[in-house]
Amino acid sequence: MDKYKEIIQQFDELFRTKAIKDKDTWIAVLKKYYLVLENMFENGEESDKQESVKIGIKKLLPLLESTMVNANKLSDDELEQVYVLYRKTQAFVSRRSLEHFIVYMESDRREDRKVYENRREILEPFCYYLNKSLFSDDEKHKYIIASYPPSFAKTFMLNYFSAFVYGVDFDSSILRLSYSEELVLAVSRQVKEIISDKKFSEVFPNFAKMNNRIFSKSKDSDWQLNGADNSGSHIARTRDGSVTGVRANRYIMLDDMIKGSEESTNVELHKQYYDKWASIWQNRYDGNRTKYIIVGTMWSPDDIINRIISDIEKDHTFYGHEKYRFLKATRDEYAVVIRTPLLDSENKSTCENIITTERALKLKRDTDEYLWSAVYQQTPIAPTGLEFAYDNLRVYDTLDSEKINNYAKAVLDPSRKGKDHLSMPIFKQKKDEEETYYFVDCIFKREAITELYDLIVDKIVEHNILELVIENNTDTSLKMLLDKMLEERNITFCEIKEKYNTTNKEKRIKDARGIAKRQIVYPSKTTISVNTDKGRFMNNFTNYSFDYANRFDDAPDSIAMFVSECILAAPKNEVTKIDWIRKYI
Repeated sequence: MDKYKEIIQQFDELFRTKAIKDKDTWIAVLKKYYLVLENMFENGEESDKQESVKIGIKKLLPLLESTMVNANKLSDDELEQVYVLYRKTQAFVSRRSLEHFIVYMESDRREDRKVYENRREILEPFCYYLNKSLFSDDEKHKYIIASYPPSFAKTFMLNYFSAFVYGVDFDSSILRLSYSEELVLAVSRQVKEIISDKKFSEVFPNFAKMNNRIFSKSKDSDWQLNGADNSGSHIARTRDGSVTGVRANRYIMLDDMIKGSEESTNVELHKQYYDKWASIWQNRYDGNRTKYIIVGTMWSPDDIINRIISDIEKDHTFYGHEKYRFLKATRDEYAVVIRTPLLDSENKSTCENIITTERALKLKRDTDEYLWSAVYQQTPIAPTGLEFAYDNLRVYDTLDSEKINNYAKAVLDPSRKGKDHLSMPIFKQKKDEEETYYFVDCIFKREAITELYDLIVDKIVEHNILELVIENNTDTSLKMLLDKMLEERNITFCEIKEKYNTTNKEKRIKDARGIAKRQIVYPSKTTISVNTDKGRFMNNFTNYSFDYANRFDDAPDSIAMFVSECILAAPKNEVTKIDWIRKYI
């Protein structure tokens, strides 16, 4: 392939230096550029095919676009030649770029009817990783899991990707599963319609040679491409349909496996379909290269999507993506999870073209909190066992600084795993209320504790924290380090204690729940921003469920620690200590 790359370099140099002055020669060289890329694609290995497409995207398409921008310098015939070449190049790069493929297939639609273009900002990460999964190694991008609000086009993406897969690999087979026969057969027909579109043959010329005899078997539930080396190209089944004898050599796709809100609270149903996944659907693969794509609404912490994510987390560590804010991926590239909410952390719509921020905020106001969290935010909360829901808590809107003591107590629960938060809630009392504590501030971050030492000390100083209790299950040197940092600042009023917990976390929270609701007052929902430590703490706390005790437990666990170590363990005669504090603070 070196000869092609040398020619391309020569072309690049000509265009870079603008050595071509004659319009006819310019257009002729552009045409030759295209032919070189096409020959490189047709005669090369898969890596050469992908490289030729990358060159087409990065170099030839921009050249053609800039040539058309200067259309006033071209005759009508010349402009027509450039435009035809531009369309051919768009089709060419669509052979290995899913995004360009979808844009090309939608190119004849009205602007306001284009699905991908109007959702690009939220569909781009899904599109990117679908594309990567098709060309990556067998164990890379094995799982692509995506959850979006309604009308965000997740099913649309799967349909176009399925067609794209057949264009890249004619012998591919896909198993598509969903809760509804009507839905799964409709998407099967839509994939066939995409493949039958004239533009599809422009992208993948081998389909043009089939003279409209594309399918040897065309039943919606089971269809096959004419001449494909498989037992069935596309198999569509409901979640209750039989998949005995069915195999997929490329993808097994789960698309909306739960019917809706009426099924969302059915724990037994979630278990039933997860068990079918684990014992049947997951095993319908044909060879090591079969991969899994799972899309839908996250209805419950215990639904099939979240159970699959939990299974992956047992062996792989997820991390946030530097470019895509709603995506996390495993460090070994084994899996990708996309959770796209309707409103982001700043309460702005993630896709203004589909639903404006104003409309989304009204929808949030008028929607049940449970349904809002699941359907629109992709952060499902447990429908039952929400003992710390806002309706069950004492809350305040404002605190009069004149009536609040000028000192505080706090607990610190360091994170133990990558997905845990470091949690440090801070509490103050009113001068005339001995039994009541007000939650005034906190640190609540998924960051290494080494990054938070200074912040912890700053909070001690800011709030005059007299007593800080640290859970030392993981780091026995933390107290020593903080004591030293405080000493360096000449801070002597804070007493740091260590506590080693042996009690089960769920039991600790259960034991503390009564006092946590009676003697602690929390900031009301309307007074805190969701994009703050305090907002994230309260979201974690209020969404904790005793029915799903493994989720949202960092905040309630630190509240339970405060109850046991600072309220229940407080000495009866604290008056002497308080008088001492008032003297020196």
